[in-house]
Amino acid sequence: MNNRKPSISYIKLCLSCAMSSFFFTLTILKHLKEIVDIFKILNICVEKSEDNTEYTLIMCDILKICGLPLLKQKTTDEVNYAKIVKESLSQMGYLMRVPSAEVRQQICATIISFFSLNKYKANDEGFCPVSPGYRVQMVEQSGVAETLVLSMALLENQPQVKLLVVKTLQILSSSSVNCRKMLKAQGASKICCHMNEPDPSGQLVFCSSQILWNMLEKCNKGEVTSQLSNMDCIVSLKDALLSDIMNGFQRNGQQLRNDLLVIITLIAENPSAPLIESGLAMQLILFATFPEIKSHNPLVRNLKHSFDNEDFEMKILLLNLIIIMSKDLSSLQLFKKGQVLFALLLHLKPYEKAGVPYWSPVQQGKLQLHALSTMLFVAPLLPDDYLTCRGNTLLLLLLDFYTKQDAHSGQGHDGSGERDRNKAWMHSCVRMLRTMVSQGNEMINQDLCDQGAIGQFLETIMTWEIFTEEEDAITLEIMTDIEQILSVLCENDLHRKELFGSGGVDMLIRLLKIRSEKFYSGLGHNKLLLSTVDCVCMLLGTLLELCDNSKTLHHIHTWRSQRGLTAAGLLVHLWRQEKWQLGLKYDQDGTIIDAKRNTPSSQQEDHIQPLPADRPSAAMMDVMEVWNEIAQELKAEGVRSISVDEEALEAIALIAEDLVRTVATEHTDILEHQKQQDLHEEQLMYTEVHFCGRVMAVESTPSHLVGGPLANTELALEVVPIRGGALQACPTRAQDREHFHRNSVPAK
Repeated sequence: MNNRKPSISYIKLCLSCAMSSFFFTLTILKHLKEIVDIFKILNICVEKSEDNTEYTLIMCDILKICGLPLLKQKTTDEVNYAKIVKESLSQMGYLMRVPSAEVRQQICATIISFFSLNKYKANDEGFCPVSPGYRVQMVEQSGVAETLVLSMALLENQPQVKLLVVKTLQILSSSSVNCRKMLKAQGASKICCHMNEPDPSGQLVFCSSQILWNMLEKCNKGEVTSQLSNMDCIVSLKDALLSDIMNGFQRNGQQLRNDLLVIITLIAENPSAPLIESGLAMQLILFATFPEIKSHNPLVRNLKHSFDNEDFEMKILLLNLIIIMSKDLSSLQLFKKGQVLFALLLHLKPYEKAGVPYWSPVQQGKLQLHALSTMLFVAPLLPDDYLTCRGNTLLLLLLDFYTKQDAHSGQGHDGSGERDRNKAWMHSCVRMLRTMVSQGNEMINQDLCDQGAIGQFLETIMTWEIFTEEEDAITLEIMTDIEQILSVLCENDLHRKELFGSGGVDMLIRLLKIRSEKFYSGLGHNKLLLSTVDCVCMLLGTLLELCDNSKTLHHIHTWRSQRGLTAAGLLVHLWRQEKWQLGLKYDQDGTIIDAKRNTPSSQQEDHIQPLPADRPSAAMMDVMEVWNEIAQELKAEGVRSISVDEEALEAIALIAEDLVRTVATEHTDILEHQKQQDLHEEQLMYTEVHFCGRVMAVESTPSHLVGGPLANTELALEVVPIRGGALQACPTRAQDREHFHRNSVPAK
């Protein structure tokens, strides 16, 4: 065969004579300037192929040539011919309208070849191939990916061609530009709906899932999941997942199953996705509770787990889906029916059947922690199931077990890893219990107290030496959570406060002695202090209730400290100390006189400075209302709050001022009441003196001093007169002498 390159006119002559495609060799390299003529020939073939099928073969050969490298003679050729190349590739995509399966398959093969990043060498004539990046850019800008998505509607009767189109789109989806083009053509929805069509090779689902995965990564996830949130797509994913779970025993099948679960997880975050209506939600619950819950459902009757890493990943993904579905209250009935909470609690129990294939110890530990995290979202929604399954009892047993394990592992020097695992378990248990206690369900709280939780919590805290160098953030978080639990449990129950007892007081005293420099350690001492003060407020509330009880008031009056301080004196001391720490202004009687300077402490009152977001302010350390500090800090930073926030800050400031005024008014009332009481007692005393003085003057005063029986017997009372019920100022000694000589009878 002649090695010279045929001219365009020669090619046209061959076409006009309906010659065979023999004249087109696959070794021909095309120049950029020949692209226009080549596509003109293709268009001629398209017109003539309607009447003559021989032109179809010629079209296929020309398309093969289009897949070969493009040549440039100058560096500027890539820029000069860019528009022509883009339009030509776009026309190639529109050639999918040709009903020939061979032409459609060749179009896909040409696009794949053109889009590849293979590098080619220069030919003997000095022409250089265009760069791979240039070819990728031309495909992206041509919009051929969007055209291929639209062409899928023409391929209902050509499954092999449809598979090849999907494979082509899978390759093109490696580009974010192509993914956006495909999304514009509703590519996510169309590909998902077609993924379960008959395919003996089994590659259609795999390629489709990869396209969806790439679109989720490279496009806006919200737009992609919105396209996938219709009933047709959900049903398609449901069928694909079921098929892979039941038949995907090979590693590739297991990975595909997990990929589908990730896609479903992202879709489930869309509240409008019909997971329940499609039956997918119930199917996911069924698989999530297997093999913990025995079921006669045919979907899991013969299902077996290999308990390998892929199955472990599937289990974690299913538990994540339970968390997402818990946000929809419509799922609660499905959770009840599927015994979801019972299955989660079963994860916390050790598997007792030896020799039975199950998760490894490491996998089991991770699953248990993940089950606890899932319970944080599910258990508050199912309080009755939580009580029925004895959730409190199981969590307290776990906490006790890992507390002892932690104490045991701490005795050695090589158990740091084990201690971290134990503390992670303890943290999860306590956090779960705190979540349930905070719901305010009295039945759950009472059940927790009946299990001895208060004593166990106190013992847990006291087993840790929080002043050692080994303290860490997790330990402090556990202690903080426990104190918050105790505060809620004992807030309004006298019996629980008695259970808190002296042991709880000792614990609080130890925690209140935390050195102030630890507040900024970043480990959580500030949070621990706040929760400790919350418990102290609980003690003050307890004391207030005891003062209201007449039977206990006597014991409070008789209480003395080691230094002889009374209970009243202790409270006054605390009051004065609090006022001093706050830097409040008060008069000589101790009454607050400036209600507007009630929030910041004396250390921060005139020195408000902006602080980093991760550093607690002085107001937080003083455990005070912080809104005034926020307003001053914004002012110091030159930040002007919006009108709504400004109104809120002003309202909060007014509330704080009213509170201080109320305290000051009560203080004034107490002082006034005390003053009136003192005056009343003093009046009674002088009344007694008046009576006693008259008696003494009559019975015991010598007659030679008073002038006989008819002398003035009220001489003593006139010295200290009482007028208007109020005690008058005492006269001076000179006045006494003058008054005495004026009223007395001269001595004989």
